[in-house]
Amino acid sequence: MFYIIFGLIGAVTLAIILRRWQHGVLLLVLSLPFTGAIILWTKGSALTILAKDILIVLPLYISFALRGFPLGTGRLPASLVLPILALTLIVLLQMGNPSIAGLAVALVGAKTWLFYIPLLAITAALLRSDEDLTRLLRSMVVLVPVPCVVGLVQYFASSAYGHEDAITAFYGADAAAAATQGFSSFDYGGTLYRLPSTFVSVAHYFGYIEHSLVPAYAVLRCDPSKAWRRYAVMVILLLIAAGFLSGARSAFIFVPLLLVLILVIDRVIVGAMTWVAIIPALFVTVLGLAGIDPLVVFQQVQDLAQLNAKGLVLRSMIDAMRDYPLGLGTGMSTIAARHVLGADSQLVLFESQFAKTVAELGLIGLAALLAVFVATLVLAWRGRQATAGLRWGSAGAAFAAYYIVMPLHALKGWPLDWEPANIYFWMFAAMGVMLPRLSQRIPQAPRATLQQLWLSARAARRGQAASRPVSAPGRLRPSL
Repeated sequence: MFYIIFGLIGAVTLAIILRRWQHGVLLLVLSLPFTGAIILWTKGSALTILAKDILIVLPLYISFALRGFPLGTGRLPASLVLPILALTLIVLLQMGNPSIAGLAVALVGAKTWLFYIPLLAITAALLRSDEDLTRLLRSMVVLVPVPCVVGLVQYFASSAYGHEDAITAFYGADAAAAATQGFSSFDYGGTLYRLPSTFVSVAHYFGYIEHSLVPAYAVLRCDPSKAWRRYAVMVILLLIAAGFLSGARSAFIFVPLLLVLILVIDRVIVGAMTWVAIIPALFVTVLGLAGIDPLVVFQQVQDLAQLNAKGLVLRSMIDAMRDYPLGLGTGMSTIAARHVLGADSQLVLFESQFAKTVAELGLIGLAALLAVFVATLVLAWRGRQATAGLRWGSAGAAFAAYYIVMPLHALKGWPLDWEPANIYFWMFAAMGVMLPRLSQRIPQAPRATLQQLWLSARAARRGQAASRPVSAPGRLRPSL
């Protein structure tokens, strides 16, 4: 029965996307809050893990390639394309590294690194007008309340009935244990639980919260609809509350950092001061309602950040550069590769995107990744400067702040390996590139209807007839 439903959904999405490839981008964004829950409910079968890619992403790529688009549309700057090409080439060359534990590991690693990069060109081609960008940003925030509300329900259910019982009721015992790292929790005067919401882990859940703050702020500041701007305010407040109670301790660092940085870059001084007051107030209120001591959380998160910065992150980088300067090969430090190995003992895992890059691609791969980070930041910053004072200026500020925060987040964790960062990273880059072009375009005059054209031609003929000299019948005009 499952395979029949899967096939029917695939046929419908294929028909929709092949008819108009732009629909595939919107379907991909709208599917992100639900794919993790499907994976957990089906106990992580290979088919459901790849469902989004099979049902949406591949049809999108095929439709985009077959239907084509004007070559001048969405042209990407060489300063971004060249680092991406260098990283791609290194990933492909490292697939032939003799240290790789099998072709399947190399394929998983290559898919993790490269599969969503085409979304950069596709998103750039999609954004031909202000309306296209408005529609895409709205699609990124419209369903955000769903996982946030589910996450909050999971928190209060865990407090009332027990963490294990609550998450097991959602996904079953085995899937619930995997999604919560064995029902992990932290004691901060009250209990902070690791929650998956509708995702496969707390890391994916918080990644969605973190990334959704960017389009939510863009909608709040740039959307022409007052209703959508009000909706964005509610979404941002809900994201903050859900992030603080998600069980991801990094939320206490990156949510305030991202929001305040966006406001500073956007030069919303009054707004920045407001949020500087609001975020701590929300922090205290949300944790207070949950029975958690905010001072204990603040102190322990501060200690954890210092420990990670001085110990785990620095040590993992040093270890990776010392032990694997040439890299072990594509996929050998990719956590998803465990799905194709009987045991993951052959993998060399680091809790840092940079250390992981060195372990797989060597120092030259790290240089390519850093070049990509620098290129995206520079382009986002230029986009912010080019749109300052214009309609999309605040969106430019949000993207610039995002590309400052992302390398910091990559110091601990693998944001580019997980949804939605592996998708939104490239889509945000395309938006940052296209913002100045959208702002510079002059709206065209509306096209005249056939009736208007006919009336104009008739009026012109009447005018010519009225100005033409009339000769008397049977007489010649005098010659000059």
